[in-house]
Amino acid sequence: MGLRAICIVLGLLWANPFNAQIKKGFEALEQYDFFKARKCFIKSLKKQPAAAHFGLAKIHYDRLNHFHQIDSAYKHIKLSLFALNIASEKQKLKLNTLGVSLTKAENLLDSIQFQAFLRAGKQKQPEGFQFFITQFGENQYTTKAIYLRDSSALSQATVINTPESYEIFLKNYPETELKSLALKRLDKIRFELAANQNTLEAYQEFLDKFPDSQYKPDAEDGLFKLSVIQGTQDELIRFIRKYPNNRNTLRCWDQFYALYTADQSTERIMEFKERFPDFPFLDKLNRDFGLSKTLFFPVVKDELWGYADSTGAIQIPYQFEEAEYFSENLAVVKKNGKYGYINKSGFVIIPCNFKEAESFEEGLAIAENDTGAGVITTSGRWIVPPAYYSVSRNACKLFRIEQNELYGLMDYQGNLVQAMEFEDIGACSEGRIGFVKDGLAGFMDEQGNIVIKAQYEAATDFLSGISRVVFNEKVGAIRKDGSLLLPTKFKKITAVSEDFLFAEEDKKCLLFTSVGKKVLSLSDRCAAASAGIEGFYNGLARVEKKGKYGFIDKKGKTVIPTVYDQTGIFSEDLCAVRLKGKWGYINRAGKVIIEPQFEQGLAFKNKMGRVKKNGKWGLIGADGKVLLPYQYEAIEELNGGFIVELSGKKGFLDETRTERLAIGYQEIKPTPQINIFELLKDDRLSYYNRNTSDFFWTEQEPSNQP
Repeated sequence: MGLRAICIVLGLLWANPFNAQIKKGFEALEQYDFFKARKCFIKSLKKQPAAAHFGLAKIHYDRLNHFHQIDSAYKHIKLSLFALNIASEKQKLKLNTLGVSLTKAENLLDSIQFQAFLRAGKQKQPEGFQFFITQFGENQYTTKAIYLRDSSALSQATVINTPESYEIFLKNYPETELKSLALKRLDKIRFELAANQNTLEAYQEFLDKFPDSQYKPDAEDGLFKLSVIQGTQDELIRFIRKYPNNRNTLRCWDQFYALYTADQSTERIMEFKERFPDFPFLDKLNRDFGLSKTLFFPVVKDELWGYADSTGAIQIPYQFEEAEYFSENLAVVKKNGKYGYINKSGFVIIPCNFKEAESFEEGLAIAENDTGAGVITTSGRWIVPPAYYSVSRNACKLFRIEQNELYGLMDYQGNLVQAMEFEDIGACSEGRIGFVKDGLAGFMDEQGNIVIKAQYEAATDFLSGISRVVFNEKVGAIRKDGSLLLPTKFKKITAVSEDFLFAEEDKKCLLFTSVGKKVLSLSDRCAAASAGIEGFYNGLARVEKKGKYGFIDKKGKTVIPTVYDQTGIFSEDLCAVRLKGKWGYINRAGKVIIEPQFEQGLAFKNKMGRVKKNGKWGLIGADGKVLLPYQYEAIEELNGGFIVELSGKKGFLDETRTERLAIGYQEIKPTPQINIFELLKDDRLSYYNRNTSDFFWTEQEPSNQP
């Protein structure tokens, strides 16, 4: 066909652009006859592409017919727009008579894209949003679709929650707005995997691979906690050497130094300096070295306190309302009604801002301000925030915290170990901490992890690896792993003593070893406590029968018959016994060594026994001879000697019973220096050096006295 013929055909087509088929299609569409309309539009695609594709797009867009298919609608509207864009103005005017125009086509395109966007949103899958983004072109919903795609993909990665899931997300969507969030979650799960393993190797591998992680401090803390469990010198120095750049290393140095030089002696400080020349706090060491030669004692004048050395010279002037002894080179003082801490130079190291304050131990001290009680370091930093009603120390290097009559635990790093949900938390004994929750007793380990659930009505502290427990009002014994050593069926069980324990059942007394093996039955005799000791002591156990007391050996053999009204314990092969209201002493064979004649008799120590006769106390030897006359109202042991009391006043005798301080003092108390006594006489303070027999400082009469 020639060019002229083609032009004639096109002219005829556009001269009469709307053939019967296309008109019928739109008429059918108006009548919702989608089948007829679709058929007409398909037949008109070649001759009237703009109108036919527009009509088909409307059919596929409409959700009220079987031909609804949003992808097909999009394909047809794009073809319609293409045809409209190349049509002449005259052709566009004629198409407009059927309701087909660029504006309407673009509006329909927008509606189709919006419906496609909604479809992707209902699917809530990244694949749905990705399909929309790639198949429906750049449009006003693309940015939102990209965000939702990334968000749903990140949600999927979060559900899986593995490093690989986040790494795949970041690889698939490198330009995502959520990249920062994904990186944070990736960082977090990497750390959590290391933390879940909770091994030195896992934490170190994490730090080696991800040195810039936000969890680097946590990983370093993990290494610290696993390495420094008991806080011993060996643990601390190993940690310092192995992890010199760990953020806890300086703290370890400080703690290690405090433990190594706990007595603050000149020799110990010098030894430390020689052994550890890389110690980072040399100024502190040199200062402590200078002060280590000086002993400080709180002294008072005109109701103001200062400090004197062991020669009586005033080293820190009188200026405080209260002053305590130095501990770890710091002392608690009170000024303007508040407590703080000074060093031996007299400088206030931690300001006087506390309502209460305790002395430092292991570099930490309990203090209280207006908001509550907490724990501070020697720098004054709160490591346990001041938010609690009370805080107390635990032997497992934990702090017991209390609020609203509930208790929890925090470690020496200030980490919450157990939330405040316990009615009580006890002391640490043999690596176990007793607790009460919902009225029942259980145990934690020394890290604060619950190892024996709350199930008993009562439980004692562990002793020799055994705790006595009560269940259904019966007593049993458990091991540290919670397993039963003895079933809960007994009336009473004694504490383990010299690898044995007694159990009372149905008026019978049974003897068991500390591994739960029954040794023998003692019928109607059972162990009775004396001087706080139940069971065996120095090879013999005190037993009771019908209100009388005696002793058996570990084979159950009666060594001393149950004939005494009361007894003490064997010490230095002698035991105080009471018979017919008088006390005397027997030996291990049951022979009376000192006839009953005393109103009271205590255990022998250093070959001397304290006894009371005619209402007065004295000392006797193992042969019964009087070593110190019966003339005192009380005799108490103190540092190898004796505080004696007469008419409400006290004196001091040394180990040879020689009088060193004559009767006349209100108080005689020890100080942190074993050879120094703190004295109070006529309401005035003084210090006495028992080695030199010198009173090196005595409080003077108030200056305002006439």
